[in-house]
Amino acid sequence: MATNSKIEWCEHTINLWLGCSKVNELCDFCYACDMAKRTGNNIWGDENPRRMVISTLKTLEKYQKNAKKAGEIHRVFVGSMMDIFEKPKEMINHKKRLLVEGQDEFWNTGQLRDRFFEIVPNYPNLMFLLLTKRASNINKYIPESWKANPPKNVMFGISVGNQKTANDWIPLLNKVNGQKFLSIEPQLDEIDLTVKMKNSDLRLIDVPNWIINGGESGHHRRPFNTDWGRVLRDQCQKNGVPFFFKQVDKKIPIPADLDIMQYPKNHNLIKNSNMKTTLKTALSKEERISNSNTKCALALEKGYKYDRATGEIIGRRNKTIKAHINGYTIISFLVDGKRKYLYATTFIEYILKNENELISIEEIKLAKVYVKPSAAYLAKKKALKEAKPAEVIVETNLEEVLSNEPKASPLAIGYSIIEKPLENAFINLGYQFKPNFTPMGL
Repeated sequence: MATNSKIEWCEHTINLWLGCSKVNELCDFCYACDMAKRTGNNIWGDENPRRMVISTLKTLEKYQKNAKKAGEIHRVFVGSMMDIFEKPKEMINHKKRLLVEGQDEFWNTGQLRDRFFEIVPNYPNLMFLLLTKRASNINKYIPESWKANPPKNVMFGISVGNQKTANDWIPLLNKVNGQKFLSIEPQLDEIDLTVKMKNSDLRLIDVPNWIINGGESGHHRRPFNTDWGRVLRDQCQKNGVPFFFKQVDKKIPIPADLDIMQYPKNHNLIKNSNMKTTLKTALSKEERISNSNTKCALALEKGYKYDRATGEIIGRRNKTIKAHINGYTIISFLVDGKRKYLYATTFIEYILKNENELISIEEIKLAKVYVKPSAAYLAKKKALKEAKPAEVIVETNLEEVLSNEPKASPLAIGYSIIEKPLENAFINLGYQFKPNFTPMGL
């Protein structure tokens, strides 16, 4: 798993500086604090400076190059020995010299953090996991542009360990736009994430896109009850949240039923020869619908049309769109220099729903048949064409196309079997029927 990190859920660990301050009982036995003391670095606590790690920014180029070469997304945990959202602190260099304004490029952690945020979008193959115990500071310190359009390669995370920290901090994380995760480690007590947040209809479990869970390790580790992990595992499974169980305490083996290492889908690089490599963003259902509707409206503005007579999508040059991705007709156009991709099925549904709010699911499925043939229908069509390439005429068998319906559709091949009420309903919507059941013009 890890390439330069011993942490199971990431490939790399980076620190912009070393040092932090304890905030609550989760920090009581902080390994980073103990390590700093052993190495003689007085960098812990509010009154002390932090030690800059300037080489970190240079290593990102190498990590990006390796991830791109492998065609992968590599997770980068930011802050194993620091808190990325701690308020700005003075810094010392590796020789313990206090860095000075006007003499050094960076002289406080806030500047180093701002520089890091500037270059984050330059590394599309790195997924930066920004973990903090200071959830209220996230929106204070991220760039203003991130508040509306957070980078696709960033996840904002908070550490919680009991019900109180979950209740207090997850609502603060919810105020941050973008992808989110919880590190419930070390977990000190049972946590219920199905409870509602204060003054909200949302539950705690509705906020994160990923949950990492585990107990404490080290000489002073506090006990972890594996049933606490099972509670979170079950809640994640029920609510569709990826769950990663890291450890019991590094001594006790992980039980088989907790040996789960799931990741968000957007941590995988999506490749397709007909589309640019993209990194999917974890969005809510409402956000996905809104984004799709926006692209559909833009496609209409660009001059794309749905021809009801043929069931085809017509492009700006008045030509039928022939591009396909995995059997789906795809629309592609530029907006402000950026390429947008849109499935024709989404475009058709958008048009039909906007023209008639009462349109049924069956009618939408019927319209999509012409740009989204089923695998069974395509296979049959290919076989028939190979058998009689000059003679065969393939009729649309909607019973096969709509194979997911619980029972055979009354819209199967042949005009004669359509029941009169259904026929009238289609006529009222503007359809005209031919004997081979070709819908003509709404």
